[in-house]
Amino acid sequence: MRRRGSRLRGLPVNTIPNTFIGGMASAIPTKADLAIALNIPETTIGSFSIVGSNIEAAINDNYHLVRMWQITLWNPITYYRDNQGKIQSLLHRLEGKTFLSEVIFPEITSIPSYAFRSTVLVDVVFPKVTSLAGTGVFMNNSSLRTVDLPELLTITSGNTDGTFRLTGLTSLNIPKCTSIGSMAFYLIPVCTITCNAFLQTSNGGAENAEIAYARGRGCTIIYV
Repeated sequence: MRRRGSRLRGLPVNTIPNTFIGGMASAIPTKADLAIALNIPETTIGSFSIVGSNIEAAINDNYHLVRMWQITLWNPITYYRDNQGKIQSLLHRLEGKTFLSEVIFPEITSIPSYAFRSTVLVDVVFPKVTSLAGTGVFMNNSSLRTVDLPELLTITSGNTDGTFRLTGLTSLNIPKCTSIGSMAFYLIPVCTITCNAFLQTSNGGAENAEIAYARGRGCTIIYV
């Protein structure tokens, strides 16, 4: 069935909402404002509507999420649901958005340092992420409970701003991860970590140093 709407670059333009942004209606009241805020052409937005304090839009082209951190315009955001995976990467972090409790980014493959520090995310799933920064990604988020990264391969080295430091994490699922850099788990809370069996002997026959550190802090380690 052909999608409703006019045509953009020879392709049907979708007008059925696929992007839902909570709490931003006052800050971004028009389609033109949304295009500016996301740094995308207005012509790629097939529809735009305000529902209560929230935005619903149909975005037709892929884009990269930019201009978020230290941009006060975005401070009221409560959720960002990119249901069809139009966002291809996070080029800017959402750090410090203290009302942000939910993100759905099904197509991103990497998460940069401090991406979600000082937010109020609760349960997060990133189905295609293969690389996670070892520094401060979820730091300072006591609301955080579960992180599911089923395709994650690598966590880079960090520092004293550990990726899960000062969070409420109870469950971390990284079943394919085979590389965890030094200090990535610094001050990780007591939680259950499900991880690849390779890490059991990857440190010269001994357990990966970060996994061993987490175990020493009281974490339950499940190898798969």
